[in-house]
Amino acid sequence: MIRYHDDARRLLKRLDLIRPHYRNPITEDIDDVNAHIDRVGVYSPILVSKRTGQILAGGGLYEALLSRGEEYGPILFTDDETDEEELVILVAQYALITEAWNDPGLEIPILKELAESDWGMVGTGYDHSILERRAQEMEDALEAGFSEGAPTITCPKCHATIEIDRVR
Repeated sequence: MIRYHDDARRLLKRLDLIRPHYRNPITEDIDDVNAHIDRVGVYSPILVSKRTGQILAGGGLYEALLSRGEEYGPILFTDDETDEEELVILVAQYALITEAWNDPGLEIPILKELAESDWGMVGTGYDHSILERRAQEMEDALEAGFSEGAPTITCPKCHATIEIDRVR
């Protein structure tokens, strides 16, 4: 039984009313999404174009719900947007998050706390190897003392390397 948070429960609609966007460039790990659902429930809706019925955000949630045999999911229909606006929403939902910078000084203690909890890191999208790598990168950066220029951190998913700002 899936736990739907109150606001998500109010948005439950039939999943057969919607379909994936044919140009969606994002592929999510459905096992990770299902683990997240198991851990914290469903709290956000699937964002769908009212005009086309295509999913603009939340495709992983849609696929996870289907994989569980669910007939209903939280769906939020957008206003009648243009084709161009639909594409902006489609790519921005993921890009704005992936281009964000995680402060390792804040992120790593949270991950360590979760790793030591009863549930561990299930449903976070992280595992112990990622935590260990991120902690080592932060430690290496601190040991370098910023003497060799700005230290870098490598994204565990896309492997992009970014410089850590000296001043935030």
